[in-house]
Amino acid sequence: MIGTLLERLVIAVAADLGGLDSELDRGEKKINNFAANGQKSFAKMGESWKRTGQSMMKGGAVMSAALTAPLAAFGVKAVDAAIRAEEMNSRFDVVFGEMSESVRNWAETTGNELGRSTQEMQRGAIAFQELFKSALDPAQATEMSKQFAVLTQDLASFKDLSNEVAQQKLFSGLTGEAEPLKAISVFINESAVQAKALELGLEKVNGKFTDQSKILARAALIREQLADAEGDVLKTNESTANQIKRAEGSFEELSTTVGEVLVPALTPLVEALTSVLEAFN
Repeated sequence: MIGTLLERLVIAVAADLGGLDSELDRGEKKINNFAANGQKSFAKMGESWKRTGQSMMKGGAVMSAALTAPLAAFGVKAVDAAIRAEEMNSRFDVVFGEMSESVRNWAETTGNELGRSTQEMQRGAIAFQELFKSALDPAQATEMSKQFAVLTQDLASFKDLSNEVAQQKLFSGLTGEAEPLKAISVFINESAVQAKALELGLEKVNGKFTDQSKILARAALIREQLADAEGDVLKTNESTANQIKRAEGSFEELSTTVGEVLVPALTPLVEALTSVLEAFN
């Protein structure tokens, strides 16, 4: 009986231990599964953070490029504007000579009044001075050049033209090309030029008016026929087109100013690069 009882106890304990083994096996499997799932979760989390980091790095690169590229482009434009302004000022001094400083001051003052850059007014004055100084003394030519530089802006505003196109039409008309003027309703023929030259009291040479005299006659005719356009920039200063030109003028002024700071720093680098290239050649 005792033996039977012991056998039952052993069987029962063995059964319990067997159950415990089964529970332990199940527990171990759960732990392993949890660990495996944990590793996968952490791996996924790591990949997610990695992708997030890469996205942030890409975003940073894009933001950096978005900021750096325009600044670099502006720097290039500024340097170019300063170089062109420097070259123009050299030409300006040659064309106007002793009057260059006073005309430069006029360009700045008039540009501010019209909402145009100083450089824009200088370019116009130079273009017309080179034409008028062949027909007039320097002082008179300078005054005429200023008038036509302003007329260029007024004509562009009145006829909705670019400043460059307006200036080209006026310049062409002064030199005797009638077709460009017709597009802006200015009609000049040789008879009108001859009559205006007589009216102005211009003298003939060998019975004919000189080319210089004809330039002055054409200038008078052009101004007469464009009387309605004179002062148009100031009259329509608040228009969209003139506001855009004002903004463009301000940008050119800013670009030139920034470029004047950058050019001295770049010049030694350019000189060094030039020396290296010449050495290779």
